[in-house]
Amino acid sequence: MIVPMITETAIATLIRSLAEAKGWAPSTAARIVSGSGDTLERIDGGIGLTLRRANRIIEKVAAVWPDDLPWPSDIPRPEKTERNAA
Repeated sequence: MIVPMITETAIATLIRSLAEAKGWAPSTAARIVSGSGDTLERIDGGIGLTLRRANRIIEKVAAVWPDDLPWPSDIPRPEKTERNAA
């Protein structure tokens, strides 16, 4: 996927929206998409994410995003490449 540059706040919004849509705790959604349940705490605490980790999270969120849930219009969504679309 081609990952657009988005803010950590937008990443937190995506994780929380995904959690709500799936009926998960926010920490569960964070663990699923980032491998760590404390990702939201890190973002909220201003600790931040590396670019590599942020890109991985965005790709994973996009991959597990429910088809019936509209992607937030103010956050760019990663585009699928031919290699990742298969």
